[in-house]
Amino acid sequence: SALLFIFPIHLVFIFLKNLLYDFKIIQPVKINSTVISVGNVALGGTGKTPTTISIANFLQKKGFTIGIVSRGHGRKNGSKSFLVEDQHWRECGDEVVLLKNNLHPKIYVYVSQNKIFASKQLSDMGCNIILLDDGFQHRKIHRDIDIVLLGPENHIKKRQFIYPYGLL
Repeated sequence: SALLFIFPIHLVFIFLKNLLYDFKIIQPVKINSTVISVGNVALGGTGKTPTTISIANFLQKKGFTIGIVSRGHGRKNGSKSFLVEDQHWRECGDEVVLLKNNLHPKIYVYVSQNKIFASKQLSDMGCNIILLDDGFQHRKIHRDIDIVLLGPENHIKKRQFIYPYGLL
């Protein structure tokens, strides 16, 4: 119930931050690669990771060098940033293991809470396209393309409210 009281204040801060980006008072950081964000506007699974896998594999087959930035939800070492090689799921997160197990071996995955740092690392490694897995709300980095996914529950009228009142 305390969250319901604080919630309107949180909305004001989100609105002000977005206003600063919309009026270009704050500029997002541009990376030397094309950045594609795969995200959603609803809580819960809408298929971001499988969509990211499909896009990455498709673009890799077309000859692009692909890098993926993932936060690594559920991992133990939340502040560490690293290129994924053969780490245990506890170190990199279960979604990252799902990514690595379903991606072409030449597709890089970088785990970091700092999407700008990770994107720069991947760009320096030669990735000409970087996919942000769950990057839609992250406005600090310039995104060339936003792919926003919706789940079937988003069509239910009573759930079309912003959290904590609804799923958005």
